[in-house]
Amino acid sequence: IKKPVVFFFDVPRLLLVSRLTGRLSCSKCGSVFHSEFNKPRVDNVCDNCASSPLVQRADDTEETAVKRLDVFENQTRPMLDFYRSSQQLEQLDAGASLEAVTEKILKVLK
Repeated sequence: IKKPVVFFFDVPRLLLVSRLTGRLSCSKCGSVFHSEFNKPRVDNVCDNCASSPLVQRADDTEETAVKRLDVFENQTRPMLDFYRSSQQLEQLDAGASLEAVTEKILKVLK
């Protein structure tokens, strides 16, 4: 029986803040976009609904993102040493392209 694998998607803090604070979602269908990484074809208009406005969640602010990351650093990051010592941890550079990250995950799971 194989040991379970724990993936740690390692992303530079500034990139995470940028990803979290740029999230936009459709108020009608829930489709998700990003102001920098996955822009809609027309500013602030859902590509799927064609006329529904995109909104930012009230908690997608820099202040909230920084607080979430601080909680991770204090409460969750210490667990990484446990999984690393049990040789279950797979650390991925999640700042890389989606294709590169997916390829690494599939390679580990095979």
